Amino acid sequence: MRRMTIKALLAILGGVTIAGFITTLILFTLQSRHISSTFEDIINVEEALLGQLQEMYAQGLQTEQATRNVVLNPADKTARANYEKADAKFKKALDTAQQLATGAMAESLKPLPQLWSDSSALKTEVMSLGVEGKTQQAIDLLNTHETKMWRQVKAVIQKDIEVQAKKSKATYDGYKQGESFTFWAVLGVGLVLLGAMAVLLYMGGRMILRPLREIQAFALCQAAGNFENCLLGDFSGELKEVSEALRAMAAKVQDSLGFTQGVLAGIATPFVVVNEASALTLTNQPLLDLIQHDGKPGDFVGQSVAFFFYGDASRGTVLSEAMQQNKTVMREVDVKGRKGALRRILIAASPLYNAINGKLMGALCLYTDLTELRAKESQIMAQNQVVTEAAKTAKEVVHSLLDCSRRLADQIAKAEDGAAQQRERAGATTQAMGDMNESIHGVSESADVAGKGATNAGGKADEGAGVVREVVSSVEEVRTQALALKENMGNLGRQAEAIGQIMGVISDIADQTNLLALNAAIEAARAGDAGRGFAVVADEVRKLAEKTMTATKEVGEAIGNIQQGTRANVAQVEKAAQAIERTNELAGRSGQALSEIVGMVNDTTLRVRGIATAVELQATASNQVDAAVEEINDIALRTAAGMDEAARDVDELKKLADQLREVIEQMAKA
Repeated sequence: MRRMTIKALLAILGGVTIAGFITTLILFTLQSRHISSTFEDIINVEEALLGQLQEMYAQGLQTEQATRNVVLNPADKTARANYEKADAKFKKALDTAQQLATGAMAESLKPLPQLWSDSSALKTEVMSLGVEGKTQQAIDLLNTHETKMWRQVKAVIQKDIEVQAKKSKATYDGYKQGESFTFWAVLGVGLVLLGAMAVLLYMGGRMILRPLREIQAFALCQAAGNFENCLLGDFSGELKEVSEALRAMAAKVQDSLGFTQGVLAGIATPFVVVNEASALTLTNQPLLDLIQHDGKPGDFVGQSVAFFFYGDASRGTVLSEAMQQNKTVMREVDVKGRKGALRRILIAASPLYNAINGKLMGALCLYTDLTELRAKESQIMAQNQVVTEAAKTAKEVVHSLLDCSRRLADQIAKAEDGAAQQRERAGATTQAMGDMNESIHGVSESADVAGKGATNAGGKADEGAGVVREVVSSVEEVRTQALALKENMGNLGRQAEAIGQIMGVISDIADQTNLLALNAAIEAARAGDAGRGFAVVADEVRKLAEKTMTATKEVGEAIGNIQQGTRANVAQVEKAAQAIERTNELAGRSGQALSEIVGMVNDTTLRVRGIATAVELQATASNQVDAAVEEINDIALRTAAGMDEAARDVDELKKLADQLREVIEQMAKA
């Protein structure tokens, strides 16, 4: 027996098993066919026919009840509907029963259609009488004819139900007997088969079990990681081939496992490996250092990963979530170390599957320390916020600069209008002064004539009075023009002072813009490459502010010159006004003298000389006023030119401010 191979033993065992199986299958098939046929008859014929007969009985009772309900309450439509439904179900059940019935049962069912038709006709008549209000006639017909007819129908149905129930029971009893026979036959064949197999297994056990125990012990040592044990023993046949295959497999497993452990030992990134129960199977020292765990990686093998990290084994973890969701889960969390250090860590957990059979083995999780990176991100975001705030401030300054530019443009326009009015008034004053000079020359000639012909003063007194009145009128007109010129020069001085104030505001805004541009350049330099574009814009803003300050200074100097010229013109106009007042006074006195000329001829020469002297003074004052008016006209022209240049500078300032606003808006959008 020791020389028999496992293949031969299994062949004998298989032959016995197949023979027993075939015998059992034949017996089971033959009996199953009989049982199946019997069972189908029970379900599809006998029980179905019994059910239809019982349905006929139940629906017949329902029609009886519905008929009586209609008689008691003719208006009850539900009762009539119940009757119609029950009658239809009775007819359907009767038709099905006739199709299923055979032999004596079919003969017994033949009279039922006619009996039911007669019974239905009587019920219909009874219900009609009830609906017509003939309740007593309906009750009489119900008691004398309809009830008797229903009893005949019921007797036939009940008899058929009793007969069919007995037949169905007998068929079921035959079915149970067939089942019992099949059971005992199969059991007998099975016992014989088991006896033969027991003998063969006993023989095979002696040949196979001892070598298999040695192979099992070797496999258990390999599974436990004890690779030093060798497979000893004398094997033959198939077991020898198995032992050699196991030795080769053990060597292959040792190589693969050694390679895997070497790779895991070489990973410098903090990691942890758990099994499918979330128990820690492998970790490394960098992870222990990250979470401030004392001890060695091997000290925590078998520990719950939730307890390992949080000290709470019932807490959920990213590793268990990755295994449940069957996918890689990545998440940033704040982890507090055992010694209090708070770290920002990126967790990447992935389920691990057996590459051969696809079975879930556990999960691998890598931990990346992002604490320093997130701190730098926060710093950069704070710097970006500072740049954004600076851009907002610059935008507000630009808006203020635009508003001031608009107001300055309005003031310059008003100043240009004032200068134009000044030029017009200066021209009118020049013309008036020419007229006054001509009048003064006329007065001088008249004085000479009066001096030479003092003796003829009496005759010319009336003519002199008229000339004096003209002089008084002309002097009054010159006085009016001089006062108007004085008022215009005062307005020009106030407007020049207002322009100077506005230029001071623009200078302050330019200083503030220059300071903000310098701050923005500093912040952009701190931001590095991200703020390089903003640094260029800040430099352009600074240059614009410096150019604005230069232009403002030049305009301020021009306005200062205008103010000085205006003050000088005002002083000259005041002197001219005083001279005109004196001329007016002298003209009045001349008129008075002419009115008394008849009685004062002897004093005429002296008075004429006084008039000549006054006229000379008036001529001198008139020349001074004329020169002052010319100077005012020149100053007005220079003021207009300065206003034009200032207007162009303001327009350029507005354009640059608009460009700066667009750049800031683009930066805000970015």
